Amino acid sequence: MNGYIKPEFVPEDKYQKARKDLMQAFDSFSKLNPQEKQALLNEMFQYAAFQSFLDQYNNNGMR
Repeated sequence: MNGYIKPEFVPEDKYQKARKDLMQAFDSFSKLNPQEKQALLNEMFQYAAFQSFLDQYNNNGMR
């Protein structure tokens, strides 16, 4: 990759944008050490649990 400029691909389609973002996330994740990976996974699980709670709260008329 050294020696040339990689063109930035900016997809307009939501699926392609999500795919590109996910591929970049996997690349970033692979560069973390084991402790950083574990910390990030813990944080993401907490976020997912909270998001699930909010979805349940909003969809079940608990407002």
